[in-house]
Amino acid sequence: MKSAAQEIVDELVTLLTVPALSSVPAARVYRDIVDARRAAQMPCLVVEAGDEEAPDRILIGILGRRLQVDVTVLAKGVSPFAKADAALVESHNRILGAQSLGGLWLNGLAEDIQEGATRRLRDGMSEDLAAVTKTYVISYRTAERSIETA
Repeated sequence: MKSAAQEIVDELVTLLTVPALSSVPAARVYRDIVDARRAAQMPCLVVEAGDEEAPDRILIGILGRRLQVDVTVLAKGVSPFAKADAALVESHNRILGAQSLGGLWLNGLAEDIQEGATRRLRDGMSEDLAAVTKTYVISYRTAERSIETA
């Protein structure tokens, strides 16, 4: 049994690994930034669930939810932000291009995906390591008293 939020993250990981991106092999797509920072080869991607806003009642017995998901590209070397760019662009295009027939996203798990902020970070990292994080807000529904998919 999994929460809808974790099912959405799992589906995003699948989306970014099957087929593999040309800029990041499937083996370098992680669910945890700690594991990714230990990776010997970069760039790599990290897909992590973030915060969820309080749900809204859509209909009797149905809640509308919004999940923030962060997709982070880690890159190192000379000009790491430039090295992260291809993976950032390719993953962004794959995510926002994933709308299915009928207007649903991620194999019917999500109703909408909205682009959020982009953050670039070097603080606290070695001087040749950089992180570029793109946030997405994913809308989905659950039964009123459940956090599993409706």
